[in-house]
Amino acid sequence: MKILHIKSEERKPIIILMLMFFCIIGSSITASSARDTFFLTQFDKSLLPLMFAAVAGIMVISIMIYNRLTSQLDLVKVIILSSIFFCLTLFLIRLNLNGIVIPIFYAWTDVIIAITIFQFWLLANEIFNARQAKRLFSFIGIGGSIAGISAGYLIKPFVKIYGADDLLIPTILLIALIAVLSNFLSPYRSKKSAKKIKNTTKKNNTVLLFYNL
Repeated sequence: MKILHIKSEERKPIIILMLMFFCIIGSSITASSARDTFFLTQFDKSLLPLMFAAVAGIMVISIMIYNRLTSQLDLVKVIILSSIFFCLTLFLIRLNLNGIVIPIFYAWTDVIIAITIFQFWLLANEIFNARQAKRLFSFIGIGGSIAGISAGYLIKPFVKIYGADDLLIPTILLIALIAVLSNFLSPYRSKKSAKKIKNTTKKNNTVLLFYNL
């Protein structure tokens, strides 16, 4: 850790954030793989441009609702509640993966990915200041890189054994772990930073919306 210039008080939050980012990237890869597989096997690929437009519309509505419901809530509580909601919706989708549910799943996957990544970096900014961020955020990204490499090797044999619909099982588990890990980070949050972030959440959500559009 000394070689990596990570201070003793930074070790635990860095490790937890790396694990959290691993879960976020891992869940996004498994969910995206499942939605692409189901959509392209049930619908013609010529419909993809229409789906891109639908995703943009659903993203607008979702971010507006998210902003209204979470603007006065603590960030960790928001992460936990939204993770539970995402897990529940994905579980219900898995039970009904046919017909109109598949395009809904396609669009909903992008909403989940956008919101979880946004929440993650917002939480990381509450834990580390700008100077620490320059030094430490690259280490946090390692968790995502490991998730990407692992998913690349494991998805194909997983689908071969269990089927594409069961990709939603690790997705749900990983999203559930995001909620658990975020709770462990509560003691490391800066109260001053948390207050500042809370006051600027609405502005950041607007940036997120236009970024995804």
